[in-house]
Amino acid sequence: MKNLMNAFVKYLKKENGLVTIEWAAIAAVVALAAIIITAAIMHSVSGLGSAVINNIDTAAKDISPP
Repeated sequence: MKNLMNAFVKYLKKENGLVTIEWAAIAAVVALAAIIITAAIMHSVSGLGSAVINNIDTAAKDISPP
């Protein structure tokens, strides 16, 4: 376990290790933003779908014979 920690610390001290960690952090932020944006869009579309269904139901009741 100690060898693994030493190897990890050496990796972080190298520039390649830091660049890899930076790219991983950027990728995580982009993925999180994509999830948040997708959730917001899905929520908006869901509300829009309900409004369309309600309007269609109302219109159908208005034109149907008594």
